[in-house]
Amino acid sequence: MKTIQLNIGLNITGGGTLPLAIVQTKLAAHGFIITRSRVAQSRSEQTFVCACTTNSAIVAIRIHNLAIALQQEAIAWVDDKGTGHLTGPQAVLWGEFNPAEFLPVVEPNPVEA
Repeated sequence: MKTIQLNIGLNITGGGTLPLAIVQTKLAAHGFIITRSRVAQSRSEQTFVCACTTNSAIVAIRIHNLAIALQQEAIAWVDDKGTGHLTGPQAVLWGEFNPAEFLPVVEPNPVEA
């Protein structure tokens, strides 16, 4: 079993937003079991941030197909070795994976002033 982390933007390419129930259903349909999740604000949109397990050997292909099913240009994800990826039909337009933009599954503790 592999554990991966994903950042899935909730804005739909072309307009509108994805309901969380649809994101969760599509993840399950593509072979991902959500073990932890939260919604966080990225620089540009509300984002479903999750850790998932999968027994698939073809994770990148499943994520590409998930991006299509969710009408996403690309999905940012980190594999079980800690390597970051951008996968989806327009991932090449996004450039390289930027770890500084990737939202963690566990919300960092706020610093008390």
